[in-house]
Amino acid sequence: MNDMHMNSGILTPMYEKSAVVIPTYNEKDCIETLLATVRTKYPALRIVVVDDNSPDGTGNMVDSLARRFGGITLISRPKKRGIASAYTAAFTEILKSRSIEYLLTMDADFSHNPDDIPRLLAALEKGNDLAIGSRYVKNGRTENWGLWRRVLSICGNLYARIIAGVPMKDLTTGFVAYRRRIIEHILAKGIRHQGYVCQVEMKFLAHKIGAKLAEVPIIFRERERGTSKMSGAIIAEGIAAPWRLRFRRQFGGARVVQ
Repeated sequence: MNDMHMNSGILTPMYEKSAVVIPTYNEKDCIETLLATVRTKYPALRIVVVDDNSPDGTGNMVDSLARRFGGITLISRPKKRGIASAYTAAFTEILKSRSIEYLLTMDADFSHNPDDIPRLLAALEKGNDLAIGSRYVKNGRTENWGLWRRVLSICGNLYARIIAGVPMKDLTTGFVAYRRRIIEHILAKGIRHQGYVCQVEMKFLAHKIGAKLAEVPIIFRERERGTSKMSGAIIAEGIAAPWRLRFRRQFGGARVVQ
């Protein structure tokens, strides 16, 4: 099955039971084009944007787009609370709808190509519980990154994989599709890391509860607009977190409820 078929409406039922979560903070330069693209390509896909009172007016723009396009929900929060908290808020809201079976996460800056959404959902349709948009499997790669950023990402993923003991090549990617029951288990266990390392933690928890995993190759492109959220604090958290996850033994032996 090729992308043209997947975008033609043949798989509309797949999109009708899916929702995508997009956290935002100062993404006004990108969000209008992204939401218009996703809404046009996948009109049945529900979109949930979580904005932490972006000073640049991102939330107001999303609110306007929601009225124009429909199918877009804005969760507007009074202050910056972090990506893990944003995911939790969005997942909790989405799970109120029993018709939603698949939940995706993606960035707002076009680093994740909306054209790859069907391939992630198709991996769940094939029976996987978790589909990861991976830069580090065959045919996956990054573009427009400098040497330092490439080395940092590759080494960071290798480090997290070894220490946390999770057999995935791209633990830090934020472009992921989850089956509903995996999100329900993750929320029940609790996401303890509030920064970007929550990406690693969520995959760790999915692995520990017996999720069937697939890595789907993607091309990750550095943002063309806005500013990167990478910082020294994020790097420091990434060093400490895999050790905390390694010793989070209470999740050993848990299995997915079928």
